[in-house]
Amino acid sequence: MKDSFDWPEYLIAGALAGLYQTEDQNPNFGQGARGYAHRYATSYADQAIGNLLAEAVMPSLLKKIPDTSGK
Repeated sequence: MKDSFDWPEYLIAGALAGLYQTEDQNPNFGQGARGYAHRYATSYADQAIGNLLAEAVMPSLLKKIPDTSGK
């Protein structure tokens, strides 16, 4: 969770949103400040969800259950 709210994540999301804005990816987001804000929010959410899945959810799901049977 800490990695999702670390300051570089905000800068990376801003840079990616700017890149996506110049390439006009997802044209239904529009242009201008509103389009940039939408791209920024989706870019940040994508990174935060990716961090949580990679560092919390998947390790929890794939954790090996210790054998306590004594065999």
